[in-house]
Parts: sequence; C-alpha cells; structure tokens
Amino acid sequence: MNNKQKSIENLTSSECGVEFTLSVIGGKWKPLILWLLAKKGTKRYGEIKRFIPS
Repeated sequence: MNNKQKSIENLTSSECGVEFTLSVIGGKWKPLILWLLAKKGTKRYGEIKRFIPS
C-alpha cells in the first residue's frame, strides 16, 4: 500500500479530525450561533434567539 492510499484511508476513518469537528459543530444552527458569538461577543439566549430566523 502506498502513501496516497494510506492518506485516503485516514480521511475516511472515524479518527479523522475534520469529521469529528464537523460532527460537533455541524447542524442547522450551530455554525450561525458560533459566528454570531465570534463577531458580536457574549450574548444572552434571547438575543441569540432573535437573531436566528424562524
């Protein structure tokens, strides 16, 4: 098995860091909430709720 095949196997394994990260921060609203908190700083629940479209 050459290095390229090993790299491809690593990307498809459950040990892939990108896959794990996306499983943690993925979802419908998490990226939007994280962006809001990064740009605007600390917010209360109600402020975040008003920012998210219905």
